[in-house]
Amino acid sequence: MVRGQGTAVRLRGDGPLGRAHRRTRAGRITAGLRYIEEHTARWRGVALRIRWEPQFLNTGARMQPGHLQIESIDPHRAPLPITASGYLSWFMSPALVQDSGGPVAFVLRWLDAEAFGTVWTQAETDRRQLSLFG
Repeated sequence: MVRGQGTAVRLRGDGPLGRAHRRTRAGRITAGLRYIEEHTARWRGVALRIRWEPQFLNTGARMQPGHLQIESIDPHRAPLPITASGYLSWFMSPALVQDSGGPVAFVLRWLDAEAFGTVWTQAETDRRQLSLFG
């Protein structure tokens, strides 16, 4: 079951998340209007912010990467099976995300798959267990 909600955001301008169209002297467009989806979801009690930009370069090229940003927001920057820092920026095929049911479904499935690994299982056990030395 996928639990998440989100809003699609179209951004313009030169702020931290948006860039405007720029034309070079040669007449090429270097960047354009960016489309970024922002979602929230919960995974094992951790609130996540998921941002997905399906056309990161926005050049009109046939093949271009999508940009996925995953951040644990409550607790702030809690470790996840895919990142010890609680934040991950990842470039990938937009088709893979679309075929998985969208960015929220993709991220939750990815976290579930990685959580079965021995490294995460041991780290999760260590965090739950009290230690006299740490």
